[in-house]
Amino acid sequence: MKNYDLNARPVLDKSKPVNISFDLAFNQIVELDGRRQTLRSKVWLRQFWTNPYLTWNASDYCDIKFVIVNSKNVWKPDVVLYNSIGQEAAIYNRNYMIKIHSNGRTEWFLPAEISSICQIDIKNFPFDSQECKLKFGSWAYTGAEVDLILEKKAADLAAFTPNGEWEMVSMPGMRHSLTYTCCPNPYVDITYTINLKRRVLFYLNNLIIPCIILAAMTVLSFYLPPESGERVSLVITVLLGLTVFMLLYNESIPPTSESMPLIGKYFFAVLVEVTSSLVINCFIIRCYHHNPFKEMPAWFRYLIFTVFAPLLRMKFPKRTQKIEERRRPSQVRLLPHNKHIYTTATVANGTGKHPPWNANNNHLSPRGSHQSLEKVSMDDERLDCISQQVDILLDHFDNEQKVDVKRDEWHFASIVLDQIFFYVLTATIIFSVITFYTMIPD
Repeated sequence: MKNYDLNARPVLDKSKPVNISFDLAFNQIVELDGRRQTLRSKVWLRQFWTNPYLTWNASDYCDIKFVIVNSKNVWKPDVVLYNSIGQEAAIYNRNYMIKIHSNGRTEWFLPAEISSICQIDIKNFPFDSQECKLKFGSWAYTGAEVDLILEKKAADLAAFTPNGEWEMVSMPGMRHSLTYTCCPNPYVDITYTINLKRRVLFYLNNLIIPCIILAAMTVLSFYLPPESGERVSLVITVLLGLTVFMLLYNESIPPTSESMPLIGKYFFAVLVEVTSSLVINCFIIRCYHHNPFKEMPAWFRYLIFTVFAPLLRMKFPKRTQKIEERRRPSQVRLLPHNKHIYTTATVANGTGKHPPWNANNNHLSPRGSHQSLEKVSMDDERLDCISQQVDILLDHFDNEQKVDVKRDEWHFASIVLDQIFFYVLTATIIFSVITFYTMIPD
């Protein structure tokens, strides 16, 4: 190697390219950052070519068939990672030993940890599959000077270390010859496509199932009595818990407006369901505590008593005694309760056959008859006053019973609405879960 020029292309005819056989063994996925859309991986690069300037007769050198030299002392292809991030693109600058055979065949095995761009498609997150590309090619030499040949149709995955989040599906390779706007001659590259499938168990246990449980807990709010103040508190707590899970899932996806994730659609549906449940609960509580002095609207009464109640086989509980059937006592019924009892009703006009009598069963004098007439007049006034007071009390009781009936109607309406929205929300949650399941890709 005394007169060897490491800058010269190892080809005798300068019009012909140097054929580089390229192969890759994928070892490990270090990290796939969805938010930064980057992939860090460990690979083993394998490159083979023939250097006609480094040949010898093995029999002349103690039957030495190969030597291992420092890569800085020989020519090597300037293969770089086109879609690299950072300063790791120039793979050829790494100092690893090169094996040279006596016939000029050169083998360069290069282990490397590389970082590449990986565009993440979150449309089906977390049931998604991703494609990350590794594009290798010469940076300075065109296809007419250095020609890359794909050694195998796919990367070697025999030493691949399984990843807890991603499942390796396949990693096919493809050779491309592209002409860029900067240069008239085409450049050759080898592109490997990493097909990954996300393992969904983590997100199923920590996002999806808790979200379904929170949605189911919303339904239980319609089983709590309307007079309980815990109904709204339960729904608000569920809403806050759902917000926490949404923050957790937002940390796992890149901030993009290109598409909405599948789980994001389901979270949005559950958010609408929980918010609707909160509004409905407020309406039912308002209905339960409605002003009983106001009549129920006709359309609302029709929906409750004609449509919803018969549909649910619910009947309005009626009171045992109707207001119209309440009997009112008369003055005649009040007379026996008076302390002074008279046996004739003709004392007032003085034409009775029997004279009035006193407590000692003695006949009364005319003066006694006059006193009796005054006493009867005073008792009649008292009876009229008592009757009026009784009428006022009965009217008050009647009004209270009417108010109680109206209050019972509003309470019954709230119970009917509880049952209706319980079944409606349950059906909506089941429908959203089934729809979410059918949208999962195969």
